Formats: sequence, C-alpha cells, structure tokens
Amino acid sequence: LKLFCCPLLEVETFVNIVMRDDKLARLLFFVGCAGLPWLWAVHLMYYLEKKRKRAAGEDDESNNDQDALLNGESSSDSEDDAPAEQILLLEKKWVKRESVALILVVFAWVSWIVVFQILKDSLPSWLLVRGENDAERTGW
Repeated sequence: LKLFCCPLLEVETFVNIVMRDDKLARLLFFVGCAGLPWLWAVHLMYYLEKKRKRAAGEDDESNNDQDALLNGESSSDSEDDAPAEQILLLEKKWVKRESVALILVVFAWVSWIVVFQILKDSLPSWLLVRGENDAERTGW
C-alpha cells in the first residue's frame, strides 16, 4: 500500500529483490508472448553473457545474491527451495522456448515485409495503409 502512496520512498526495497533465474526466464517468456517479443532477444543476450561468464569463471559482484540462491543459501523471500541443477535446467528450458519463439516471430515479420513489398502492386487497396489515389494528395 505504501508503494502506491509514495513510490520514491520505496525504491530501496525493490533494489534488494532477487528473483531466481528460472522464474525470471518464465516471466519474460510470458511477457514476450503478451506482445513484447524484443524482451526475448534481450533476455537471450543476458543469458548468453551470464553463461559465458560462468564458463570463464568470472565473478560478477552484482550477481552475488543470485549465486547464493544457487548455492543453496536461504533467502528471506524465497518460498520454495529448489536445487541449483533444477534451477539451471528450468532456466535453460524457458530460454530455449524464448529462442524458438523469437525465431518464429522474426521469420513471420520478415516474411510479412517481403510479401507486402513484392506484391504491393497486385494487392487490393483495402489491404494497404493508403489507397491508390493517396499518392496524388500527399505529393509523394
């Protein structure tokens, strides 16, 4: 309730919230399905960078709380404890789904652009944003 009354005073509480990676991946998948598929690309880049850092053994200071969750340490707001392997497998599952969905959306978008550019002269005018005579009125 305090959040809606004075959001500037509650910023510190949101900075300290740590979400498990598998739950974050699941949330971003559904948000992408709701109409923001570019979030899939952003999360895919984040995941690949995190995976590269993990493989290289680099420590990320901003990810210490997340590493604590993966190593089995308890968090004050975690309601269910899952093993680190299960978290990584669930995250990988959602990232794969995001990747496939992103490829399908990009393919559909590019196909739509190509079809409408190639067939723009043979399509009926009701499918176009502007009619056949609009070019004369606009000067283009």
